[in-house]
Amino acid sequence: MMKSTGRIIISLTAAAMSAALVVFSPFSAAVASANEEVLERGDEFQNYPLFDVSDRVVKIRAGESKAIELFARFDYTYYTSGHTSSKTYCECNWKKGNSKPILHIGADEQAKNITFYFYINDEKGLKDTEYNGQQELYAEVEVYVQPAAGANAQTAATAAAATAKSVAVSMKKGAAGTLSLTADDTIAMLYDSKGTALASFSVSDGTGNMPKLSLGAVSSQNGKNYFTVVTKKMNETAVKISDSDKAVMTKCGFAGVCLNGNFVNWP
Repeated sequence: MMKSTGRIIISLTAAAMSAALVVFSPFSAAVASANEEVLERGDEFQNYPLFDVSDRVVKIRAGESKAIELFARFDYTYYTSGHTSSKTYCECNWKKGNSKPILHIGADEQAKNITFYFYINDEKGLKDTEYNGQQELYAEVEVYVQPAAGANAQTAATAAAATAKSVAVSMKKGAAGTLSLTADDTIAMLYDSKGTALASFSVSDGTGNMPKLSLGAVSSQNGKNYFTVVTKKMNETAVKISDSDKAVMTKCGFAGVCLNGNFVNWP
C-alpha cells in the first residue's frame, strides 16, 4: 500500500513540474505577450481574416443597387476604380465586424466594369509587414454593369443626349411651350407658345455657384413629367427654384427635373 501511494505522489509531482515548465517557457511567454499586445489594440477578431466578402463578382444594372455581406477585422474604408458616374458609390458603415454594404451604380454610368476596394482604416489595425504576405490586405468586389432596364434605360439615354439649349415641351391640356437656357446657360426658363416667360429654375453645384446646363427631351416616371437637364459638374448638384415658380411648374404639369440621370422632385 505504501509503495502504491509513493508512486502516485511521484506521478503528481512530475505532472506539476511539467506544467510549470510549460507556463514559464520562453515561447509561451512570448505568445502571451503578443496576445496581450493585440488585445490592447482592441482586436477581438485576432483569429479572423482581415476581410471576408460574400460576393467577389456581381452584376448590377445601371440605376440599381445590390447589398453584399462583408466581414472586416478592423474599421475600413473603400474606393472605386473605373467608374464614370458620381452616383456610383458604396453605402456602408465603415465599422469592423459584420455588415451589409450596398453597392450603388449610377443611372448614367458608362463603364462596363467597376471595382470596389475595401482597405483597413483603423489606427488600431496591424501594419502590413506583420502579415508577411500570408493574408490578403484588402478585399475587392468587381461589378459587371448591366444595361439599365425600362424607364432607367430611357432616362440614361435621354440624359446622354441632353445637349440642347432649347427644347419644345408639352404642358397640361396639350398646351405647347419651350424650355430655354438663359444667363449664360445657367438658368432654365419655361415659356408658353407666345414667348411669355412663366417660371424658371437653376442648379447649384454645392459651392454656391450655378453650373452651365444642357437640355434634353422631357422624361417620364410613374406618370409624371420631368425636365431633362445635364451639368458638366455632377457632384453635389441640387435643383433651386422659388415657391412661386414651383407652383407654376407644377400647374403646367412638371413634377421636377431629371438631373444627370436622377429624377428629382421640386424641392
